[in-house]
This record gives sequence, C-alpha cells and structure tokens, in this order.
Amino acid sequence: MVQMILDSNVIKTLADIKKGRIVGSTDVAIASLEAIKIFAVSLTLEDPIEFAKKLHEVCDLFSKEMPLNVSFRTVTQYVCHQVDSVIDEKADIEASKRAVINSVAAAIRSIRESIDKIGEVGAHLLIDDGDVILTHSCSTTVLSTLVKAHHLGKRFKVIVTETRPEFHGRLLAIALADFGIPVTLITDSAHHLFLCKRHTASDFCANKVILGANAVGLEGDVVGKTGASAIALAAHQAHVKVYVVANTHKFIPEPIYDELSSVEADRSMVFETNEAARRGIEIKNPVYDVIHHEDIDLIVTEMDVVPPDKAVSIVREIYGGGRGIR
Repeated sequence: MVQMILDSNVIKTLADIKKGRIVGSTDVAIASLEAIKIFAVSLTLEDPIEFAKKLHEVCDLFSKEMPLNVSFRTVTQYVCHQVDSVIDEKADIEASKRAVINSVAAAIRSIRESIDKIGEVGAHLLIDDGDVILTHSCSTTVLSTLVKAHHLGKRFKVIVTETRPEFHGRLLAIALADFGIPVTLITDSAHHLFLCKRHTASDFCANKVILGANAVGLEGDVVGKTGASAIALAAHQAHVKVYVVANTHKFIPEPIYDELSSVEADRSMVFETNEAARRGIEIKNPVYDVIHHEDIDLIVTEMDVVPPDKAVSIVREIYGGGRGIR
C-alpha cells in the first residue's frame, strides 16, 4: 500500500480528478485506467497474487474518488478479472503485467469505439439543419455527437450551461468553438429562458436537449451532473425533445440512487468553508442528480437507440438477465 500511495502518477491523476482538471466520466475513466496501468507495470513484485492484490487496491482507491463513475467500475472489473485469470493459470509476474497492459488497452479501445459509434448515430439521427441544441456539463459523448454532425455539414447552434460551481460547461463551450461550432454560454439558472418561446426569440430557442450520463438505471432513469434533471424537466414541460447519449458501459443492473446524496464535490467551490463556518452557513455541493425517465425521449447507445422504458432490455443483454434484473 505504501508504494501505491507514493506513486506520483496515481497521486497526480487523483488530484486532477478531484480538482476538475479532468472532467467527464469518460475522460476520467480513461485517465484512471492509464494511471493504473503505469502503476501496475512499475510494481517490483515477484508474487502474482501480491501483484493482483495491489491492483485491486489501486482500483478501489480510484473508485472511492468517483463512486458513481459506472464506466470506470465496469472496465476495472474487466481488468482485474483478466489478471485474476492469469493467476489461476499459475503464470509468472510478467504475464500478470502483460494482462494489465492488454486489458487496459482493450478497455480504452472499447470505450472510444463506443463513443465514436454513438457520435455517428447521434449526428445522423438527432441533429438537423437549423437546430438549436441545449446541453449541460462537459460530456465527451455529447461532444462527439455534435462534432460529427458538424463534419457532416449540418448547420446548428449550441447553448451550453456553465455548469457551476466547477464551470465544466465552459470547457465544452471552448471545445465547440475550437471546432467552429456556433456556441452560446449561459448561466445554469437561465436554461428555462432558452427552452420556452414565450421568453426568448423563436430563432434562438432550443428545440432539442442532448445530455450525457454517468449511469443509466433499469427503468431508464439517468444519473447526470447536478442540474441535468432540472433542464430535462423544463424541456419536457416546454415540449422540447430530450435525448441522452451514453455507452453501454454505463448501464447498471441495480439501483444506485441512494448513493447520490452522499457524493459531494469540494464545498469551498460554493463558499469559502472557514468563512461559512464563522457565519454559521451550511454548504452542500452535490455532484449528481437523477433525470426521471419520463423526461427523456430517447437514449442513444452504441448497441441500440431505445426509449427509456426499454433500457432494461440493454441491461439484460449485457448482464444476461441475472443479478436481480426484472
């Protein structure tokens, strides 16, 4: 454990995640996998069993920092399983390290290929000329969809919420602008103004919402960055279509919503904590909320495009109908 704690690459990656220098569940999962690979390869151990133990420990360390990053949980389970399989075959330490290298490469390739596929499907299916699309936070999959639509020659505009208090939306706005996609950045609380024609000029009122996801549950409820549920609800009430783009690594066969209230970002992002304590102000900075399935029109994955009430069919296909799936 000492070597794991002192590993500079692990420490830097964890710090970058905590400080918001790496954002989006996909980019966080990939960066974490790369750090785990470097850590594992650098271990100076001779016993494959001890090696596997250290691998599980470092995966658990990352998981504690991002308990609702389902993509990371899914792919690290795969990596650990591959290493455990090598041990069962009584191979040496070098075989264990090769298993980490190969399985991490396969996992990252799978994530990236799924995002490319979703981007292609979403670009063709979800986006039309003249669209004004509202999005929230900084989803790699949303970015893929928008960029691929732009490359197809489709003309559209994007409205991005700042996504306070970390301002992840600013990162997406910068990326879109770099690709030459017209983008407008708004405060989170202004989203309703750009979803309701009564409040905004009709030529700049969003006619679609496209959101990413941290997790997708059995009934099609979606865990997203705090604020996503309010946007989806406002869109639903304004009769604006809401689409979620998420790869199947994020689908889960069990409820996790009870964990949401306990997952918070650094409270000092909201208000300086010492000053808040002096004034008797309590601070909350929740990371996630849940978009109800009734506020979602379609979920686009690399496997299929489904209404939220059919999400269970994808879960069944992935997990084989076990683990309590109805």
